[in-house]
Amino acid sequence: MFVRTALAVTLAVFTAAHVWAAEKKTTPLRDILNEISKTSPEIRESVNVFDSVNAELKMAKTGYNPTVSAYLSGGKEITDGVDTDGERKDLNSTSASLTLRQNVFNGNGTANYVRETQARAMSASYDVLNVANKIFLAASESYITVLQEKELLDIALENVTTQAQILEQIKEKTKSGFGKLSDLTNAQARLALSRANYISQQQNLKQAIVKFHRQAGRFVTPEEFVMPELTYSLPKSADDMVDIAFTTYPAINVADYNIVAKKYGKKRVNAQYYPSVDFELKATHNNNTGGDEGSTDIQSAMLSLNYNLYDGGKRNAEKQLRSAEMMKEYERSYVERRNLIEAVRLAWNIKEAEDAKIPFLKDYVELTGKTRDAFVEENRLGRRSLNEVLNMENEYNSSKATLARSKYNSIIAYFRLLQATGLLLAEYDDALAGKVGLPEKKPMNKLEKYGNLDFNKDKDEADDKKDQCQQSAAAQTAPFGCENTEGVEVGYTIPDYFAPYIKPQVSTPASAPQDSLESISSDSLGEPEKSSDAAARTAAKPVAVKPAAKTAVPAVLPPAKMIDPGRKEQTITLPGNSFKPNTFDLTDEATATLLRIARELRTLKTPYTLKIYAHTDDSLTPEQGKDMTKLMVFAVHNRFLELGIPKGAMLGYGKGGSEPLVPNDSETARARNKRVELKIITN
Repeated sequence: MFVRTALAVTLAVFTAAHVWAAEKKTTPLRDILNEISKTSPEIRESVNVFDSVNAELKMAKTGYNPTVSAYLSGGKEITDGVDTDGERKDLNSTSASLTLRQNVFNGNGTANYVRETQARAMSASYDVLNVANKIFLAASESYITVLQEKELLDIALENVTTQAQILEQIKEKTKSGFGKLSDLTNAQARLALSRANYISQQQNLKQAIVKFHRQAGRFVTPEEFVMPELTYSLPKSADDMVDIAFTTYPAINVADYNIVAKKYGKKRVNAQYYPSVDFELKATHNNNTGGDEGSTDIQSAMLSLNYNLYDGGKRNAEKQLRSAEMMKEYERSYVERRNLIEAVRLAWNIKEAEDAKIPFLKDYVELTGKTRDAFVEENRLGRRSLNEVLNMENEYNSSKATLARSKYNSIIAYFRLLQATGLLLAEYDDALAGKVGLPEKKPMNKLEKYGNLDFNKDKDEADDKKDQCQQSAAAQTAPFGCENTEGVEVGYTIPDYFAPYIKPQVSTPASAPQDSLESISSDSLGEPEKSSDAAARTAAKPVAVKPAAKTAVPAVLPPAKMIDPGRKEQTITLPGNSFKPNTFDLTDEATATLLRIARELRTLKTPYTLKIYAHTDDSLTPEQGKDMTKLMVFAVHNRFLELGIPKGAMLGYGKGGSEPLVPNDSETARARNKRVELKIITN
């Protein structure tokens, strides 16, 4: 009895598991794309265009073959005239002829027509891949969007449930007299909003399913969607990605073959300027024709020449038309290349940024979750209200949604990179290329110099087929044809030191107080300034500038070491543009430099003296120049104080314009003379 029961239970469990597995149907992205490649009307339309051009190619090749024609006639023929000496003859006439005609020369018109059609056929074949490439991307994006909206819907539902649970607890506290009415109504309002947001997310999912239906032609339930595997390893840089795309992106090949087709179309017009020579074999049998009774046989073998001497200017006009069409396709190829560069780099930037964000967002979710758990525990101990828990729960929910969006943005960017390089088809469907005869067995010479075609517009070292900056100014450029880079690095480097967020208040008057730093005159370096000189400077007309304000310390620090501990004396120069325009606020770059110097000064094992020298150009009076440079010294001095450098270790010198590096004879020279020199002397 026990054995039978155990067997029955085992069988029931096995059957239930089997039914569950059968019911849990999945539809991977690969299956969807394979299906779309066979059923998409856009792809099938492009295949039909390819077939029609191939049929035209067969027509073009018939120009190499001879034509054979037969002629037969029979019936009553009445002849009355010179041929019958005025006698009327009524005869039963028959006639038969057989003609073979072979073109010998037509100015290469046939050859150029065949080459033009071959180029059009290759363009059509790559256009099939180009259309499929776009459809595959649209289908992939819609597939991934369904996954994203489904996950966001689950997060929204979880939020509604949590909000309702907290609201019930707030109701209980309010009923028992321990809660505030405002907390209750606030929680009710938030629950209402979360329910509305849940409905909005339902709509987002339904919209995503509709867009997927547009590509697949059928509905697939959200539960069938599974996360696709990202198997392709992206190259290390956007430059490398664009370089791959120039070779593999179908639209580039379409544009190039269109140029070739128009080139041979123009050459075909040139054939009209030459005579046409044909060889003809003809045999004729006539019976009772032309009033002659009896049979006549005629055989001939002849060369015929046909030369159009004047056509009213039609050939010239058609030649101009073909030339303009060729140049249009030539420029179109550059449009495609620029579109490609933009598409690859935009997708690369998105993926690079999202991948850099995701580790921080994961930390955000984890730490927010821990904070939420701590709030719950503190609520049990009476240290947090339920509304505070509710606030934290909302932030935790928001963090999960933000992470989900970033994750799916990265995946979509991955597929956009595959599409922009033409690798999406190779990764998910390789049958379509073979169906249209690709890869080519005998590739045509697509890009060659012809007429006005020039494939190195900027005359640099990179041919335009691989040039990512087709208008670079320099003749010698980097490997990809660009003399400059974007100049923006993506990512965040966590500094090892932060200045205090709440800083001690430091006054910043319009002119520096005499006791705030050791003021030394420019003509007696190293000796204290005379009181009369200080009074004279104080009486001088002040410079119209704004006082320095505090600048946030930037996060990314200069990587190189700035101070050599083994040197007794060394000088670091800050350029004049270290201050923001019309103020004594240090720029982020200058602040980062001071931060690095301060950090390294704090690590020195020997005593040191930091001398701050400020210089300007000759655009001010000597007195104004000294006042201005004193304020420059004061701004740097105060920043170092905030960064922990002792006041006693610093000396300041406002030098005015007395020590220019170069003559002040140009704007460039004046900019060079405006500077702050930091001299570090170790004992």
